[in-house]
Amino acid sequence: MARQDAGQEPATAPELASGLDIPAWRALIDATSNPMVLFDRNGHIVVANRSAGEYAGLSISEVEGRSSADIYDRETAILRQAVIDGVVQFGSPRTFDEKVQNTMFRVWAEPVKDVAGNVLGVAVHSIDITDYVAMQKEVIEKERFYAGIINAIQDGVEVVDAGKRVLLVNRTFSEWFGHLGPLQGREHKAVHGESEAFFTCPVDTVLETGKPAQVVRPFRRQGVEAGWLEVFSYPLMGSDGGIRGAVQYCRDITEKVLLERRLYRERRRFREYYDVSPVGIATVTPVEQWLDVNMTYCQLLGYTKEELLKTSWAEVVHPDDHGAIEKFHKDALAGNAVTFHGDIRYIHRSGTVLYVTATAKYIRDEEGTPGYFLIVVQDIGSRREAEEELRKIRRDLERRVVTRTRQLLESESNLRALLNAPVVSSFLLDVSGRILAVNDVGAERLSYAPADMLGRQFTSLFPPKLAASRNASLVRAREQGRVVKFQDERDGLVFDISVYPVRDRGGEVSRLAVFAEDVTKTRTLERQLLQAQKMEALGIMAGGIAHDFNNILGVIITNAELLQMDALAEKAGRRVSRILDAGTRARDVVKQILTFSRSEMEERTSFDLGDAITAFCDLVKTSLPENIELSVERLQPCRLPVNMDLTQLQQMLMNLCVNARHAIGEEGGVISVQLDPPVRLDTRDCLVSYPELSAGSYARISVQDTGQGIEPAIIERIFEPFFTTKPKEMGTGLGLSMVHGIIRRHAGAIRVQSEPGNGAVFTVFFPLHEEALEETALEGVSTAVSMANGRILFVDDDAEYRSSVLQALERIGYEVDEAGNGLEALGTLIEDPERYGLVLTDQTMPGMSGLDFAECVRARNINTPILLCTGYSQHVTEARLSELGLGLLLKPFTVKGLEQAIINLLHNDTGQ
Repeated sequence: MARQDAGQEPATAPELASGLDIPAWRALIDATSNPMVLFDRNGHIVVANRSAGEYAGLSISEVEGRSSADIYDRETAILRQAVIDGVVQFGSPRTFDEKVQNTMFRVWAEPVKDVAGNVLGVAVHSIDITDYVAMQKEVIEKERFYAGIINAIQDGVEVVDAGKRVLLVNRTFSEWFGHLGPLQGREHKAVHGESEAFFTCPVDTVLETGKPAQVVRPFRRQGVEAGWLEVFSYPLMGSDGGIRGAVQYCRDITEKVLLERRLYRERRRFREYYDVSPVGIATVTPVEQWLDVNMTYCQLLGYTKEELLKTSWAEVVHPDDHGAIEKFHKDALAGNAVTFHGDIRYIHRSGTVLYVTATAKYIRDEEGTPGYFLIVVQDIGSRREAEEELRKIRRDLERRVVTRTRQLLESESNLRALLNAPVVSSFLLDVSGRILAVNDVGAERLSYAPADMLGRQFTSLFPPKLAASRNASLVRAREQGRVVKFQDERDGLVFDISVYPVRDRGGEVSRLAVFAEDVTKTRTLERQLLQAQKMEALGIMAGGIAHDFNNILGVIITNAELLQMDALAEKAGRRVSRILDAGTRARDVVKQILTFSRSEMEERTSFDLGDAITAFCDLVKTSLPENIELSVERLQPCRLPVNMDLTQLQQMLMNLCVNARHAIGEEGGVISVQLDPPVRLDTRDCLVSYPELSAGSYARISVQDTGQGIEPAIIERIFEPFFTTKPKEMGTGLGLSMVHGIIRRHAGAIRVQSEPGNGAVFTVFFPLHEEALEETALEGVSTAVSMANGRILFVDDDAEYRSSVLQALERIGYEVDEAGNGLEALGTLIEDPERYGLVLTDQTMPGMSGLDFAECVRARNINTPILLCTGYSQHVTEARLSELGLGLLLKPFTVKGLEQAIINLLHNDTGQ
């Protein structure tokens, strides 16, 4: 410190020591080794010791009486004066540090007061604190060093004293609890707040027992759970061995806790998966003892988990598979194998054998220390069954593939045959109409070789008039994407043509398929079918007309005969005879109509067709003119058995010969009757050419003439009743219709071939009959029987006809009761069954037919003979007549015929 100018005179002691006990202060100051001076109120030094002079670099005499400004440098003087002024003013001590050269002093300024408390002066005492300051600096640096270390620790550190006041915390600890300011000296509870109990617990334990404590708990910050801490508390021991406090080391284990929780959940989930896994899972020690097994493994073997864990792996493996398991076990322990995989057998608890696929792996830890075997097994019993079933299916599939391949080859062959069938012409065209493919039929019909047609335009194959319409059909099929069909008729042939659009995978029309089918025969068959249906309709109509005519003719003929029985004049007798002749001719016409409609009653027998034709033609020759020759030729030498009505066969042949004779005319010619070899028709033949026939064997009769032939326009009408090209006086138009009816009634068919100017050929088909032939006479024999008497019940709904027949019966000599219908007659007969010896009934009546009436009579056990009269009925058969025990009388009948029928029925009924 620089000293002030010494030339200035110092103040004298009395001047300075106003009110101060100078001697006492001098004795006190001199006794102090540290620098010490006494200032008066004005800042002048009153007393100073040698150390103070040395401190100022002056002697005592040079110091005393001077002010601070006189002996110190300006900065020090100002500081000291300000301190003295403050002490004097406020009467309180002051302390400050000052550095003199390299020495640091701590200065205390104490007020000197009198009894009244007035400040008389200021005592200034200085101590050298240079070493203390150096040591304090070193301590601060060490504190900072250790604080840096503590703050560098990522875990929280807290030091508390025995009174649980905070001595030290690191930065991590402060941040955890959100403290920004210093925590030293604060109470433990104030620092930790709501988590204080958590941290106090281990601290209390340490302070009470002197032993370390540990706790793991969640901690909260500002009311929110902040995480998990693991706290270690250790005692802080003093030099005397006493407990001075505690050190707490806090580690944030939130992530660890969450990870452990997650691991726990994963383990629990794994265990659930482990137990419900569809495969059996087990762990086994190196000595083959179970460590763990899942539920599937237990269920597979039929054990509970506790039962299975008491066994060993080897106990459940089939003895025959022990070798493979033991080899793997030894290799795994020796380090030569890690994994085993294969099918083995287990022994179920029940003793049955299980087939499983097993995978075993030997697990070692990271250091390679032997651990355990992990075993996974899956029941393959169902798989083995499925594999066996699959093998069966495969064998069956291979067999089916072979079969299907053979079928495909056959189908391919059939397809080629089908494409080349003689009916359908097939063409494949591109969208422009060029021919890409054609079958043999299509090429042959157009008189080309298939190869010569490829690449040509389809329309170029047609005449110019047809080419435009054919092209329009192709365009329509291509643009509209639909099938186009049309018909082509040329040169007597009819073709159905269809154009099909062929689409590619994108749905666009890329090809056109054209099929042309020859339907000429089909159209012909359709016309034949329409003709047959028309003929059948005409037959039904004709049958109905014939039935009405029968009743009318019956009245005429019966009354004419009754007149003849009376004594008439010669002229009247001739007229009656002409009436009977006309009635007889009308009856024959009706018979022909019934034959056409297949309603005439017939009597079939079995005979040789060749013999019957030969015998008949011998009779016909005598009735032909001399200029017509009848030629009979039998090309079939063996017998041809048929089952027919011989009379109707003769009628058919007679009508065909008469038709041929009329066709030949006056110029003469030849009629040829030829018995052709039989033919066997299959179903296809019948469908295509003879739709009215069934498959089987047929005899053929051909009647050919050399006449003028038949015009094509009328050939389909020649079998219609009453259709004729002859003059009225030459025929009725029923001849060929009668032929048609006879043939159809005998399940036969007739075909006609004719050209104008070249005659005609009628070919007739009759089914052959395989049963033994009956010896049938060609001419009938009549037998006379005697008369019979009795009362007759006559039933008929036509009153006029009933009256005529009643008179005829009475003329013959019978007593007659009449009834207008079946119900009336049935009531009369039931009332007195014994009254009548015979019932004569009509068949066709309203309400109840004659057959129905007869059935009702027989149902009541009334055995009165019944004679059924009919001229038209499809329901009257030989079988029904025989079943009911009825006689039959065809209408119209004569009085004589009626009498003979009654006699015959009564004769047969009495067995005479």
